Amino acid sequence: MHYRCTVLAVVIVWLLYIPTRGYGQDSKTSIATVNSTQLSYEVKGQGHPLVFIHGGVISSSEWNEQFAPFAERYQTIRYDVRGFGKSAPRTVPYSNVEDLYQLLRFLKVGKTYLVGGSMGGAIAVDFALEHPEMVDALVLVGPALGGWPYSLAFAQRGYQIILATVAEGPAKGADLWLDSYLIPAPQNPEARQQFRQLFIADFHGFLAPWYLARPLNPPTLQRLSELHVPTLIITGELEDPENLAVADTLATKVGGARKITVSQAGHIVAMEKPAEFNRIVLDFLSKQ
Repeated sequence: MHYRCTVLAVVIVWLLYIPTRGYGQDSKTSIATVNSTQLSYEVKGQGHPLVFIHGGVISSSEWNEQFAPFAERYQTIRYDVRGFGKSAPRTVPYSNVEDLYQLLRFLKVGKTYLVGGSMGGAIAVDFALEHPEMVDALVLVGPALGGWPYSLAFAQRGYQIILATVAEGPAKGADLWLDSYLIPAPQNPEARQQFRQLFIADFHGFLAPWYLARPLNPPTLQRLSELHVPTLIITGELEDPENLAVADTLATKVGGARKITVSQAGHIVAMEKPAEFNRIVLDFLSKQ
């Protein structure tokens, strides 16, 4: 009963919430009107296309330490998932896979590498299942996974942070995330402060109604054997055990997948250990 009340409270908060449009670090962005919405994106560099897909807590600013370095070798694209950053809010049921597909068509991208963190990892896997002909390689960083049976405690932790963010402001929400598994290493104050600033500037995406995003049917978890694309899975040593279980499942069920664990890092490895992360990913992609 308590769980149902918590969920109901979250839904009410989401329905009543009017987002504050903070966008994080200043940058030149473009808007693509695709799939009955508007998606904010950036493109830099030349070469084989590579798309960064952010997680469910902050926007494409998550990839600030990757965007320019990767653009030295690839046509590098990052975009704000619907509801995040400068992209349009979520107001009706929609598909993250279709949003990405239409964005790539808009940009005239036929084949690409996909690098997805957390929620972005789930989007990348779903996209590779639905459009395998367009994906040359997957890099999944602390990935989520459609159809995964997350525990009640795991879900409630996120709901409590949502409620606290609405009731007490984004600074409180950032502190609660930092006290969990996102960037847990106390010896990394720079990364923790960077996350805190980005979350406060762009917290509206975290509060957007996630339930409007349509999952794959059958669920992704039941379709992993269909993936036949070079796949690298990156996790942090200090990652949450449930997220580690997701990574282990992907590494086991996706043929030929490789997993790397980064020491003294939590959930957002690209922000916590950017130099090491960039080296790992660039090395992997150079062999594809």
